[in-house]
Amino acid sequence: MERLNGIVKQVISADTYVLIGAKKGGVSQERQINLACLQCPRLFMKSQNTEKVEEPLAWESREFIRKMIIGKNVSFCLEYTYNNRQFCSVFYEEQNLGILLLEKGYATLVSNKNVKSSVYADLEPYYVQAKERKVGIFGNNIKSYVRNIVYCYNDKNEIRRRLKCVVEHIRDGANFRVYAEKEAANEKREVLVKGIKTNKKNQNNHNTNYIDNPELNGMIEEDTGHF
Repeated sequence: MERLNGIVKQVISADTYVLIGAKKGGVSQERQINLACLQCPRLFMKSQNTEKVEEPLAWESREFIRKMIIGKNVSFCLEYTYNNRQFCSVFYEEQNLGILLLEKGYATLVSNKNVKSSVYADLEPYYVQAKERKVGIFGNNIKSYVRNIVYCYNDKNEIRRRLKCVVEHIRDGANFRVYAEKEAANEKREVLVKGIKTNKKNQNNHNTNYIDNPELNGMIEEDTGHF
């Protein structure tokens, strides 16, 4: 099966990534992909209408993958599509990310009767072994691996204080969502870079017409958000 390549722009969860491909019409092409036949714990999510509780080991599994592949070139092959989502096998330095997650106990195996794929059978031995070893989400006391998230807005006590943060999302060149781990709580913040203004990103550029161009592998995109 043909493999495509892309640079990892964002790790939404341990099984869902946003990749950057070649430019088309001057716009960098992006594709959101999901690992085939796997489901990893979901992170805390808050919006205007909903708030989803974080699942055990969601942060640990996401960080395990994020630290490994963020900004790196990965290869992937499309296994199947379902509900307008693309499910793939993803490889970093020839390591199958699905297998790595199963070995750590960071994922469950999911079958879908509506699609045909050999991926489930290929991954099943690693899933069975993880359950037998009781690692990760199959272990004991996993509820202790859930963060208490606090959203922090306009906290005057933090003015001019330097915090060590993890960038969760880059909306554009001057607007970030960051995560700061503190002793009392885990905080999420919206950050605006002072004194600059950048072009706003087109919110509709998760284009499925992804163009694979080997000449761009490993290169940083010129778009401010990608930079």
